[in-house]
Amino acid sequence: MNTTTNKNKKRITGRVLLVGISLLSTLVTQISCEKILDTQSEIAISSSSVFQTASRIEGLVNGSYKALKSANLYSGRLLMYGDLRGEEFVIRTENALTGGYVWEHTTTNLTGDVNELWAQFYRVINSTNILIDGLSATTTVLTEEKRQHYLGEAYFLRALSYFNLVSFYGRPYADNNGTYPAVPLRLQPESSSANNDLARSSTASVYAQIIADLDLAEKNLPLTYATPLLNTTRAHRNTAIALKTRVYLNAQNFDKVKEEAQKIVPQEVAPFQSTNGVTNRLVADIATIFTTNYSSEESIFSLPMSAEDPPAGSALSNVFFYAPDFVLNSSSNGIISEASWPEGDRRRSFVRFDETLRLYLLAK
Repeated sequence: MNTTTNKNKKRITGRVLLVGISLLSTLVTQISCEKILDTQSEIAISSSSVFQTASRIEGLVNGSYKALKSANLYSGRLLMYGDLRGEEFVIRTENALTGGYVWEHTTTNLTGDVNELWAQFYRVINSTNILIDGLSATTTVLTEEKRQHYLGEAYFLRALSYFNLVSFYGRPYADNNGTYPAVPLRLQPESSSANNDLARSSTASVYAQIIADLDLAEKNLPLTYATPLLNTTRAHRNTAIALKTRVYLNAQNFDKVKEEAQKIVPQEVAPFQSTNGVTNRLVADIATIFTTNYSSEESIFSLPMSAEDPPAGSALSNVFFYAPDFVLNSSSNGIISEASWPEGDRRRSFVRFDETLRLYLLAK
């Protein structure tokens, strides 16, 4: 009898011990999981904490540059649409998926390629607005020099985006002195659809904002970086000035073009090269620009492309060369027959005559 009781006690004690171990394991597991799950993700960050560390702010800046490499922008379509709006190319396949509507000037508000380019530039603009707004309120996380540097990059990227938008979607500045409506000026971060119906600003207003942003960029950007790669792929002071010369040129304000250009290149006769900041100069042979590394001294601003980080947009080599949707205009009034384009011009090395198609192709 006593033996049976002792055995039952042992069984009960054993069960209590097992239950206790199980409860202890559960508690330890819960505590461990809570610690792991409570750890803040480095890639999913709330808007309230994104400006709390220098590395996160740098990530926002890099992200704004990366957004320019979208398939709809500098990875392909922006470059392609810019070419097709000129008179140098003739459509061969009438492929709407590779800019056919753009070439025909028959786009509508439902045309996908136009909507995608428009939307992507406003994504870049919104990311720069977030940067400007956040950096303006952040005074302790970064050194003042670095904070101003990042602000300069944000102002430059916003200006570059608006310059492309107004060039594609606005009337020329010279048309009625910039008074026609162009594109909406969004200068604050957008976090909802409440401001979707923002009215279009005039061409002149957009140009004025671009110049204001570039003036701030020029003031805040560094003169130079530590490597040729950074001097090409990150905005510096001369990058902002060079873009200003293009903006003033489009506005036909030639006195300001000269004034800004002389900040970089004061020489009146060749050879021309910058005397301050990054040493930008013309290369001896223009053909080498497209056959060597993109970080040449002639390149004032280029987005980095590599095997690890390639372009993600339209395959321009197919569109213009290997399976061409567009060929060079070889009519009597086209670029191939242009009398002012001499045979010795090295840019003619970018042209190939296709014996099968009997057409001239861009080989750049």
